Amino acid sequence: MEGNHRMGMVIIDSTTGSIADFACEVEITECEPLPDGRFYLEIESRRRFRIVQSWDQDGYRVAEVEWVKDIYPPEGSRERAEADGESVDHLFLHCDLARELWNMAFSSFGMYWVMPKQIVDVLASWKGRLGRHKNRHVWEAVPHCVMWRLWRERNARTFEDRERNILD
Repeated sequence: MEGNHRMGMVIIDSTTGSIADFACEVEITECEPLPDGRFYLEIESRRRFRIVQSWDQDGYRVAEVEWVKDIYPPEGSRERAEADGESVDHLFLHCDLARELWNMAFSSFGMYWVMPKQIVDVLASWKGRLGRHKNRHVWEAVPHCVMWRLWRERNARTFEDRERNILD
């Protein structure tokens, strides 16, 4: 892959088609072509920005942006505790173990997924992804099963000083 490996990623409201006011610059750290012509990408976030205006150009959405200087939450605040430690979204979606479990689940259905920031967004976008597929009922149970497994693992590590292999 040649050229600049950075791009902006923004959430689009599926009902209105409008984009969020804030987004994130990401850098592509891995790029592998898939047999069907798509690409598997691994990305890392770099910095946030506010979208001043956006427009379509040559098949892409482009934007004028202002960079956001993030301020670390004050000591003792709930936001600081979440930043320093365990938040629900981090535990169930973004920690290393959670990412590994989610990737296993997606790959078993032959899918790739960009994980939303919050659990509520995952659940809101989950239903209906497989439509009338024969495994639709299994698919609909995946979020609950993954989160239950993560919760049990967290408790085992916290209260029983026991860590299990992800495949157990």
